[in-house]
Amino acid sequence: MFVVRRQADEYQVGKGAAMLTAGGMLPLSAVMILIAGTGLSHYGDWIAEHTGLSRLWSGVVLLTGATCLPEVFTAGNAVLIDAPNMAVGDLFEGNAFNLAILLPAGLVDRKPPLLEAVAPSHAVRALVSFLLMSVGMTGIIYRGKSVSC
Repeated sequence: MFVVRRQADEYQVGKGAAMLTAGGMLPLSAVMILIAGTGLSHYGDWIAEHTGLSRLWSGVVLLTGATCLPEVFTAGNAVLIDAPNMAVGDLFEGNAFNLAILLPAGLVDRKPPLLEAVAPSHAVRALVSFLLMSVGMTGIIYRGKSVSC
């Protein structure tokens, strides 16, 4: 059993071998996510095709819901163990990394190019994401200070 205790703002895993076990669980979890993620796009496409839903709806609702679960549980558990930097870092860096994926995906030789082939309604979702990230960033910068107009 893992014992987590707080020492000098860092979390230490107790019982010697537990650190080795935890270190092995991270790559194993990453491999499981890789395998599941590969299947998710195929399953989402199948669901869209067999239910009459659009691929856009399937991607936005089903795939986004399924792929954000690791961030939800990681951030939630980080909050529970009083690690706010881990919680917020996971969410902000996860979003940044997901956006960075557009670069290599866009470099793949596609006809038409990736961003020309997507539905224009993705621009609305991009704007909502930008606004939500801006709200979070503003909260970090102002840290509860009152702002007068």
